[in-house]
Amino acid sequence: MPVRITFTSGFEVTGQGRKWGVRKSLLVSTLDAKLHTGELRFSNELLAAEALRDELQDFQKHASQTGRRRW
Repeated sequence: MPVRITFTSGFEVTGQGRKWGVRKSLLVSTLDAKLHTGELRFSNELLAAEALRDELQDFQKHASQTGRRRW
């Protein structure tokens, strides 16, 4: 069963069952860590695997002058 995850700017993970709200920084940093440790892999059968891998590797974190992180 698919799980719906909405990227949010909040601080708390919210939701239950198959609907969740998770802050973007947590999702991106977790994906980035798992991609770089080899824990996240893509099936060769996934048509967009290479594009998805490239897109995730291109994510960059920036901090504004106020300290807010942007991806």
